[in-house]
Amino acid sequence: MKQILILIALVLAALWGADYFRAPGANNTPVPLQLTTPLTPAEATDTKSDKGEGNVTIKASFAQTQDATLFSVSLDTHSENLDMFKPNEQVFLQDKSGNKLKPQNVTKEGSGHHQQFIITFPRTEPPFSLVVENLANIPQRRLTWDK
Repeated sequence: MKQILILIALVLAALWGADYFRAPGANNTPVPLQLTTPLTPAEATDTKSDKGEGNVTIKASFAQTQDATLFSVSLDTHSENLDMFKPNEQVFLQDKSGNKLKPQNVTKEGSGHHQQFIITFPRTEPPFSLVVENLANIPQRRLTWDK
């Protein structure tokens, strides 16, 4: 329950601080973001975690708004420096048709061994997978939600 409340608080903080998202297209014109309230704690998803390969553990939960799918992602390690991790380049959302969606927005907290991100994608209905590539010499990690 505590993790869900933290996720909702982080999502609200990220949305409150973001005035615009970049529209897909050649001119990249900023457009106002029109969102509804994120899911209540009772509606939030379960937290997924990988096996901690390469001495780095990934944990993630997601919430949805009318326009976006938001992930709270934490990276934890006691031996690796995570400062070189670039979620804009190393993370994507793969939908049920196999399409790879790049993040629209990423906010970061922490540094070094413990980092947390709010990663925003276009609204996508499960099933889908959050995929992290090339982290701690592991080519690909996949967290999947079926519903």
